[in-house]
Amino acid sequence: MAPAALAPMALAQSPETGVRGVVTEVSRSAEIVVVEENPYEESGSAKGEFAVTDETEILEQRDEELAPVDFEVLRVGQMVEATYSGPVAESYPTRGVAGRIVILEGGRTDDPDDGGLSVLPDTGGAPLAGVLLIGGALLALRLARFLR
Repeated sequence: MAPAALAPMALAQSPETGVRGVVTEVSRSAEIVVVEENPYEESGSAKGEFAVTDETEILEQRDEELAPVDFEVLRVGQMVEATYSGPVAESYPTRGVAGRIVILEGGRTDDPDDGGLSVLPDTGGAPLAGVLLIGGALLALRLARFLR
């Protein structure tokens, strides 16, 4: 039986949806990344919460090439393009499992000499592994944000 926190969540099949924007939150413990098209807008612009799994591709654009990088390379303030893998929650922000996160070239703002962020905050949260039955297939989601 699914936890009560999952009951109001509506799901839609959107395998190629995503957000191109700025990383505004990274949780190391819950492995969640929040990306906002326009972080200064409270609502209206695209905003997504991406659960990172072992299957998520994390890449960095270098001289028009894409190179694999670890989750620990993701920083608040970076410009990225993140896409979902499978169904997403029809909510604001949109929530789902990340299929791919690409750190865009020139999108790194974690260099202190550039006035960027040098310390990555951990927003905490304990991961919750929930399993939903969707169209006869099982989809494992990490939904730590619902616990707050």
